[in-house]
Amino acid sequence: MENGDRENYKTKPAKAFTPTKYDSIASASINEALKEIVEKGKDENTALREADEKANQRIREKEATAK
Repeated sequence: MENGDRENYKTKPAKAFTPTKYDSIASASINEALKEIVEKGKDENTALREADEKANQRIREKEATAK
């Protein structure tokens, strides 16, 4: 793609997110949820809600031990 070609697109790519110290916790919870969805047929919304709850709990525990 030449520089002039970029002007033909109406949208711009999103900026990359800045990683946090909690990304590994969240990623692990999401991966567990995806595994339950694919392998066990768990409802997507339930699996993602539970993953969110688990990630938040693990983050709270990590913060509590850091103090």
